[in-house]
Amino acid sequence: MKLQFSFKMFTLLLAGSLFFTSCGDDTLDTPTSLNFVSGTGYLTADANVVPGEVFTVNVKATAGDNPLKTLTIKDNNSTISVSTDRLTINGSAANVNPILLAGADKTSFDYVIGIKAHSGNEARNYTFEVADDAGNISTLTLKITVAATPVATLNGVLFNQSGPAGTGGLNLLTGESTGTQATDVNSQIRDMGIDSSSTVTGTWKQKVGSLNGSVLKYIKKGQNGVAENFSFGGVAYKEELASLWEKGSASFTVSEKVNVGDFIMVFHKNTYFLIEVKEINVTTNNNADNYKFDIKY
Repeated sequence: MKLQFSFKMFTLLLAGSLFFTSCGDDTLDTPTSLNFVSGTGYLTADANVVPGEVFTVNVKATAGDNPLKTLTIKDNNSTISVSTDRLTINGSAANVNPILLAGADKTSFDYVIGIKAHSGNEARNYTFEVADDAGNISTLTLKITVAATPVATLNGVLFNQSGPAGTGGLNLLTGESTGTQATDVNSQIRDMGIDSSSTVTGTWKQKVGSLNGSVLKYIKKGQNGVAENFSFGGVAYKEELASLWEKGSASFTVSEKVNVGDFIMVFHKNTYFLIEVKEINVTTNNNADNYKFDIKY
């Protein structure tokens, strides 16, 4: 009986020893430290933006027990393609996503990342996913909400100011042709009439100017942050107009000679208008000269 008891005790002690040894070996890796760094212009929390706005984050990562391997940037769980020109890393266009980390970046990195937001009116999750060499993944997520008001679109005809009474002005809210008198309080833009200094009688200045306190700017492709491929049709929301105004030329009250294809913005009573010059029609035997505009506000 004593032998049997001793054997049982030995078995229990052995099992307990194996159990504690097993638990002691089951250690967890120290995870990657990943966080947003605050700074001027950097998002660190969920935000609302206008369609296509570039938002910026400063992402910092430090390896735990395993070296860092990749950084992947996702829009609603889909990896953002670099072919869409939506990503910049430290001010330069990203040429890969996921980013394969190398050199010192495998120990830590500190990236300023710019992302062009989606265009639709919705909320999306933007995720910054860091994997290490052991396959462990750490993530940061921002919810970016695009909430914008669609623009109104219309056409308008602006006539030579030296034409019949009641012409020479334009109401950009309705597309209605008006005069340029003090009573024409609903108009925002005017034609500048005939060039009295010209040696050719009836020469149309072909210039436009402000009316009722409006201010004008040119929008020029490839200048002041305006994209080279900017188009009238690409502007869909009122909030984009406010942003576009900031990228315009110096403000003016009388334009240069107007050309087909010009983009002119008008600011009047807290409303931004975008005009594209579609036609310029010059007459030779009367003052019915006119411009045809496409208008958004």
